[in-house]
Order: sequence, then structure tokens, then C-alpha cells
Amino acid sequence: MYQRLPVWANKVGPFSNPSETYPYYDLPYCQPNNTEFMPQDIGQVLRGDRFVSTGFDIEYQKTQKNRMLCQQDLDSDDMDNFRSAIDQDYYFELVVDDMPLLGFVGEKEALEGPDGSVARDQYFVFTHLDFEFHYDVYNQIVDANVTADPRYRQEIISRSGPIKVDFSYSVKWKPTDRHHSHRIEKYSMSGFREKHIQVHWISIANSCVLVLMLTGFLGLILLRVLRNDIARTIELDEEEQLMDGAREDDCGWKKISGDVFRLPGNPLVLTALLGMGSQMLVLVLSVIVVSTFGVMYPYARGAMHYIFIVLFTFTAAVAGFVSAYMYRKIGTDQGRKWVWNVVLSGCLFPVPLFVVALLNNAVALQHGTTQALPFMTMMQVFFMWALLCMPFTVIGGVIGRRVSSALDPPCRTSKAPRQVPETTFLRSQPVQLLLAGFLPFR
Repeated sequence: MYQRLPVWANKVGPFSNPSETYPYYDLPYCQPNNTEFMPQDIGQVLRGDRFVSTGFDIEYQKTQKNRMLCQQDLDSDDMDNFRSAIDQDYYFELVVDDMPLLGFVGEKEALEGPDGSVARDQYFVFTHLDFEFHYDVYNQIVDANVTADPRYRQEIISRSGPIKVDFSYSVKWKPTDRHHSHRIEKYSMSGFREKHIQVHWISIANSCVLVLMLTGFLGLILLRVLRNDIARTIELDEEEQLMDGAREDDCGWKKISGDVFRLPGNPLVLTALLGMGSQMLVLVLSVIVVSTFGVMYPYARGAMHYIFIVLFTFTAAVAGFVSAYMYRKIGTDQGRKWVWNVVLSGCLFPVPLFVVALLNNAVALQHGTTQALPFMTMMQVFFMWALLCMPFTVIGGVIGRRVSSALDPPCRTSKAPRQVPETTFLRSQPVQLLLAGFLPFR
């Protein structure tokens, strides 16, 4: 008695844009009478996976050859869909035993005329799939592959009448000594695209060397300026410093010493931005640590999205702590403004992100892509933020406010900001930003 091996269909989409994916049965493939959907967690839904059952009847270690899947009647709209998919180089994704199997929908060939020019394009859809599975001594599936047999293909012609297309498949089983723990590495999307991607290592190395050189030159210039200012300060004796203190403050880097510790213009927004930035830094470092130490299986579908949400929830306390700590540190913790500071730090990133996600989701729903999130998923994410992230932010804010104290500046501060002289056009902020971003990636 053979054990049945479920084959799930996930999605189809253009090869050049992996973020643009559509349901598998948007193309007129063979669809079973009773379509079932696999239950998915929030990480898989955010990733765009939509598993649906197929008509492939595969049994463990049972070899099958040229088995009929179905006979499909393709009308003019179905043929237009296939032609459009082949034009955009669509691929499909099937999932067997948690292993993604990727292949192309069809191919296009140019039909030459008598004079050697291209008369028209011929469109062919692959109608036969060859499944090949490898199993180890413990009867575990270690390797899987699917290929389209070029001998079985159907030309998609332009005509109004329907055509009959026979879809079929074959299955082969082979033993292997490959270890089961490494089976999923070759089946990621990057592996499918590896031979089509060219990494320009010379350009990357050139950019890194250029950034290091510019950083070194800037460090040398700053070191030379500071060394000269410090040398001038040491030369002055104590009497000259007391008699000519104003002149000392006006030389070199000391010109801005009175402005460094002056109260900023909008401390509420400044400290909230600092708190949210600290949370993002801790979040990225936490994801790297979790991935490095193998806490998370990197090839599990949706695992990265799920871990990101969980870590973002717990690191919300960092945003509240840093924002409240710095808000009191700069001496503006009056009344209940610190509460608004904590609330702002918790909303500064998620609220704009949620608004943008709603707009993107509306566009995705209009085009029917699998990247569109269901309403319940969006509500689930929203309530996780409202009922978990915000309380953690408030707790971190309360702790940060209690452990903080007013700042005692090491030097006297000026009440009025120092007037900055106008700069030339080449030293203006837009030009400097343009040059700084252009040089490393030229």
C-alpha cells in the first residue's frame, strides 16, 4: 500500500519580478473538483504564499509514466492568458513535502520567413511534467525536482475556436546518500535564479575601496584641524585664557561649543525619532543574531516574517525607553508631555507603514495578486501592534523616565543659536547629498 504524497500549487508570476505573483489557477491549469486550501500562519500569508490542492496523484516510491492529469478545453481567453504569461516569462511553483518545485509555463520561438526575417512568434505551453524524487535510507524525501518535457508541448495559436490540450505527468523515485538536513538549500528562489544572476564583484570592491579612502581622507583632515586647535590652546597660559576668554571661544572648533548642548527646537519629535531609530537598530541586530545562532530555520516559509513581527513587538520597549530617557535628559520633562513623547515614539513608524500598506494592498487586491493581504490578516497585525507593541512601549517609557536625570552640560551654552554664514552653491546641502550618494555607487 503506497502512501499518497500531497502536491500543493502556490503561485505563478513573471521571472523578472519575484514580488509580482498571482494565484496558480489564474492560468487555465487542471483544477480538481474539490479545491482545498492549506492553513497558513501569518508569516506565510505576509510572504504571499497561497497553497491550493492540485490533481497530481503521487504515491511514495511508486513510479508512474505518462499519467493523464486532465484534458483541458482552452478558449480564446485562456489562450490569451497563456500567451501573455509566456511573453512575460512566467514560472510556476509547486510544493511537495515543504519543498518548492519551480518551472516555466512555456516558451516562445521565432518563426523565420523565406527571407530570413522573423515572420511571427510561436507560443508553446508545456503540457507534461517529469517529477523526480530522491529518498534516503530512512525513507525520507531528500531531493525533488520537476522539469518540463520539451517533447510534450502545445502550440497556442490565435484563433477563436477552443482547442483540447492534454496535461500529463511522470514520476520517478531514486535512492540517494544525501543528508536530509541539507535538502531544502537548493530549492529556494535564489537557487532557481542563481544561473541568471551576475554579481559584479569588481564594482562592489571598487565601491568599498572608494568609501574607505574617502573616510580615511576625511579623518586625516579632521585630525589635522583638531590637532592645530589643541596645540593653540595649550600654548596659552592660564592668565591669557582668563584675560582673553572670548577670543579662545572664537577659535577653531570651539566656535560651536555653546551650541552643542543647547535645547533643541522640537525635543518631542527629536527624542521620538531617536527612540524609533534605536528600536530599528536593536531589531536588525536581533534578527542577525537569531539567524546566526540557528534559532530560526531560514528556509521555513514565512519564518523570517514571523520572527520580524515577534522581535518588533518586544523591541518596542527600546523605543519607549530611549525616547523617555532622552526627553527627560535634555530637561524638558514637564507635566504629562512625556506621555505624548512615548506614544509618538510607538506610532512614528507603524502608523505611516500601516497607511502605505493599506494603499499597496488596495492596488494588489485590484490586480488580484497573492501579495494582497486578507482583511483578517491586516486586523491581526493591527491588534498585535495596538495590544502588544504599545504596552511594551509604555513600559519602556516609564522605566526610561525613572532612570534618567537632567543633563548637566560640561560647558556653558548659548541661549540664541549661532548664525551660520551662507555657503556657496557647491557646498549647499543638496549638492553634498548628491555627491555623497553618487560616489560610492558610480
